[in-house]
Amino acid sequence: MNRLPQTIAATLALSLLSGGLLGCGQDLAGKGGSELPGPLTVVVDIKPGGGSSSTVSGLQWRLWEQQDTVLLARAAATDSAGRLSIPNQNAVWVLEGWEDSLPRRVPVSVPFKGGIPDSCIDSVSSTVSVNASHACAEIASPTRVGGVSASRVPFKVTVVRLHDGLAPLRLRLADADGRYQIVPGMARLWTLADGDTLSFAGQLSIDGNGYMRMARPGRTGWYLLEVWPEAVAGSGNVVSRQPFSQGRFVEYLKCLEIPGIPTEDVPVTLHSCPNLAANPSSAGTDTVRAASQWAAFEFIP
Repeated sequence: MNRLPQTIAATLALSLLSGGLLGCGQDLAGKGGSELPGPLTVVVDIKPGGGSSSTVSGLQWRLWEQQDTVLLARAAATDSAGRLSIPNQNAVWVLEGWEDSLPRRVPVSVPFKGGIPDSCIDSVSSTVSVNASHACAEIASPTRVGGVSASRVPFKVTVVRLHDGLAPLRLRLADADGRYQIVPGMARLWTLADGDTLSFAGQLSIDGNGYMRMARPGRTGWYLLEVWPEAVAGSGNVVSRQPFSQGRFVEYLKCLEIPGIPTEDVPVTLHSCPNLAANPSSAGTDTVRAASQWAAFEFIP
């Protein structure tokens, strides 16, 4: 098992808190040839016409992945000079941009009836930079459709269909000793920043083998996985950003493992850490019971 010794974990904690680890992998990987099947992130130019615009730069974005007739909430991000990185993964991505800040709560999934008009979709290949410059007025805000009350409306909603990219990662959860596989009924992913803040990164779909699908990361990230033995009713939305206590962080470091990211479509094995007992999905609600399994891991592209 790839669990880190506590002494190493403590050293990594200092690096994390100083920004050392999370500063790695911020730029495009841009590796080609035989090393990797293309770059790990795609930069989307979201400025009108590809030109400069102070009214667009610096928006807070929520990524949504279309799966059949629903949109699933994915990671949040801030654009830089009107350019936004998205996973290099084959999918239809709905990008919802807000001025100032994202709403405090986010729907986990949103029903999406009627499909996306072709006129809204920028269909692009997997390259280092693509242009997705126009807004889609025909698509309502996924956040608001999902029942989250917000006095504001998003500044912009745009859609990118990415092809010639990569398949999503498949995660396999084993028990703490690696003796048997734990098959989730529901699984949610959070990212950990600076050791004290969790951000919602999405509810993961689960295939027939019990593998969880995770969008491929384009930068170094620390992750917390919540798992339930069966689907949980009444779990419509979560507090998208919330504090992570120092005590939980210490337990997180004891659980931390660093599996490699495969270049082929093979599952990544993680191990359950029963003592972590972190339940961010339960914050601010009495309708979601606590998870039963957790995992803590880091991916380094």
